Amino acid sequence: MMELAEIMLSFGRVKGAAQALQEYIDASPQEALKPWIRLMDIYRTAGMRHEFEKVARELNRNFNVEVQKWDAEPGKQGEVDVVLDGGSDRHADPLRLEGIESMPAIMEQVLIRWNSGDVVAYLDQLLRDNRGGTRLGFALPVVEDILFLIELKESSNNVESDVKQS
Repeated sequence: MMELAEIMLSFGRVKGAAQALQEYIDASPQEALKPWIRLMDIYRTAGMRHEFEKVARELNRNFNVEVQKWDAEPGKQGEVDVVLDGGSDRHADPLRLEGIESMPAIMEQVLIRWNSGDVVAYLDQLLRDNRGGTRLGFALPVVEDILFLIELKESSNNVESDVKQS
């Protein structure tokens, strides 16, 4: 499905790519996070603000990801300063930090679980436990770090499995 959307985009079929991704999301809204992010990228690039904002709200209801803003630069929403009592405090909200490295409790759990085999389930739970959209959600840089760690561990597991079978 992601491959089909990318092929359509390579031929300039933006609406077809968006439709393919939207149909996949509609059929399985909690299956995968990457199609949501890619669809919002397509809508932003194509100037389709209404569609972007609708998908952004739905994304927050299905995953623990903050509602994306149309006017924000992609991937930069976590860099917004938070003003409290007239002063600037970039670290007032831990979910708005640059990446997962800035979250010591989560990093500790990742390190503890990395070799035990349940790190992928833990990371997946972080992305999915959104309590019906009532959480603010992680900034995209944090989400991208979590997705990268999931892919890294899954690739590592596949390599280890191939080595054992040889």
